[in-house]
Amino acid sequence: MNVLGKRIEKASTKKCYRAEFKKQKGWKKMRVFLKLVYFINFACLLVGLLIVTLRQETGYYYCKSVTVQFEDMIWDKALVKFPQQGEYHEFMLNYGNFNGVYELSQSDGILTPPVYVERRKFDQTEFESVEPATIKYCGDRDGWVLSHPYIHKRRDLTEKDFPCDALAMSPPLDDFDLQGADNKDWLVWTGVISYSNVKITCNECYADKYSEDEYNTLLSGSSPITRSLECNLNGVCVENKCKCDNEEDTEFRGAHCGILLEKECATLLGERYNDKWSFVGGLVGYQYNRPVYTFTGNMSHATAALGIPADTALMNLVFGGDRWIGYYQSLRVSENTTDEDAILYALDYHAFWSYNYHGTIAIVSDPTTNAIPVGVDMYAVGRKGKQFGPYGELIPLQLYNQTGRGYFSCGWHLQSGSEDLQPE
Repeated sequence: MNVLGKRIEKASTKKCYRAEFKKQKGWKKMRVFLKLVYFINFACLLVGLLIVTLRQETGYYYCKSVTVQFEDMIWDKALVKFPQQGEYHEFMLNYGNFNGVYELSQSDGILTPPVYVERRKFDQTEFESVEPATIKYCGDRDGWVLSHPYIHKRRDLTEKDFPCDALAMSPPLDDFDLQGADNKDWLVWTGVISYSNVKITCNECYADKYSEDEYNTLLSGSSPITRSLECNLNGVCVENKCKCDNEEDTEFRGAHCGILLEKECATLLGERYNDKWSFVGGLVGYQYNRPVYTFTGNMSHATAALGIPADTALMNLVFGGDRWIGYYQSLRVSENTTDEDAILYALDYHAFWSYNYHGTIAIVSDPTTNAIPVGVDMYAVGRKGKQFGPYGELIPLQLYNQTGRGYFSCGWHLQSGSEDLQPE
């Protein structure tokens, strides 16, 4: 059927050239060669696409180590169930306790999103006796979630009810990059759904980077070493990690050397009870990149004022992720603890598990990010009850119960070896 007519059909199919093209010699080989080139190009593109896809899925292009900072959000009756126990325990959960370094771990499968695992608070290595929290991408919610296998929101909650078992969850994101959830309001479970701003910082550096060999060569020579801006000019970027300066009077800590510690504050003085706290030092002298202090002076007056039992064996002042916490252990507990247990406890210190399971909180500060507790208001923990906050009754330790002036000062003016305080 000729819809457009025979004349149009003939005009459109009529040959308009007279030249005849003859097949040249070797055209078959050329044809095979062109097909081979096309196949090689296609294979290269396909292999490249597969490599990029697999690297994206396994986190090759993502930051290998991040520092996570939650705000001071407290769930005072968190449900904790240990695998070896059948019953639930109610612990106070401060999300700031889970601040710190999380490192990229191997994913469960080739095409599964990467998982970031919580690390120790003193040297950022793997926990031995403490089960770490994880931050992973939840496909059912299109966002990143903080979870812990021992902490549950409800006693009757099942995996089907909430697949990712999230304690905190980022807003929906388009990709698997955890840094995309930085400085955003996360949903946080505090018995009800709350909102909290979460900061996520990559711990790697790239500006003015040296290899390990280059750095060691510069150390042994006279050439100047360039401080990296990503290390806050307080350290050198070596193999994508900041090596922080440690000078005679100051020390810098943190993934980007942003935490300044002055060695004149190795001793702290309390203004009200003349209590003395000294830097522990040694293997675990730091937790959460802050120094650990122990109660060493005027014990009798301060313990009586703070209501600390007479059988106290150890009183430490330790940073808990967003607050300074003074907690004690009794002699009865310490006498049954071996040296190996004590060392492992110190190495695996975690504010959430340590306070709820091993010690009793006697002092607590306001929320802070200060490197030392100087300039921060401190409170003695008094009575417990529903009329008080999650820590209990908070009694200001400052003189005349004032707030805003801070409790501790640096004890730089103390004579070495002196047991008596000489406040100015």
